[in-house]
Amino acid sequence: MQVRTAIGADYDAYLRLFPELGVDEGTPSRERFDSDLSRRMLVADDGTGVVGYLLYDLMDGTGYVRNIVSDPAHRRAGIGAALMETARDRFAGGGATTWCLNVKASNRPAIGLYEKFGMRLHYRTTMMRLPRETALPAADPAIALVQVPPATDAIVERAFQLLPGQLASARAKAGRTTVQLVRGPEVLGVGVFMAAIPGSFPFRVVAPEYAATFMTLLRPLAVETATFLQVSAENDAALAAQVQQLGAYVHLELLHMHGALT
Repeated sequence: MQVRTAIGADYDAYLRLFPELGVDEGTPSRERFDSDLSRRMLVADDGTGVVGYLLYDLMDGTGYVRNIVSDPAHRRAGIGAALMETARDRFAGGGATTWCLNVKASNRPAIGLYEKFGMRLHYRTTMMRLPRETALPAADPAIALVQVPPATDAIVERAFQLLPGQLASARAKAGRTTVQLVRGPEVLGVGVFMAAIPGSFPFRVVAPEYAATFMTLLRPLAVETATFLQVSAENDAALAAQVQQLGAYVHLELLHMHGALT
């Protein structure tokens, strides 16, 4: 089994494997694959072709596994383990000391694999979707949604317990906007709006009471044909309850796993 960095010729294999993620967002274009995804993607080739891939981000001290997929016809062939081993080595070589990922709470085989690599449950995340037709309260006119100035990334990341470098990593990707909810000089929330979903991940506020205003101000960023706005509550049961009270439904339950690189 050879694991290597993806190249442009791997796009067709990526198209074939992407549906195994079980998400309802459209498959990224070849242009995005060539300009962004391939450079941070590992592929597993068993000699007959690409049978799996792992998409990652390498931030300041942390390797973040975004997606890991193996061909259903080649399950239990060590593809996931081979990809994780290579990712671990690449992260360590890039100066990272920890790594993390999100996994569906129902995916027991994957959770078992990650535990073998030393990862453990860090917190739970609830992904929620607010239907377009659901009314939200009018936003407080004293509160605004603005982009996060790069110079304040470290301050905002510390305040909202984001990973160091998480905002810069998001800002470098097409179709993503780093935003913060502000009232004068006070930062009340932070998020990364992703047009392709559409929604914000992360979606963090200083208190659940600001969720409605944050969502009201995020809505105009979505395309007119969007049928929902997706937000998340990471390790925040009160926020999850507040967003559902506003009319959102639970789309997905995730486990955030974290571990030291050894």
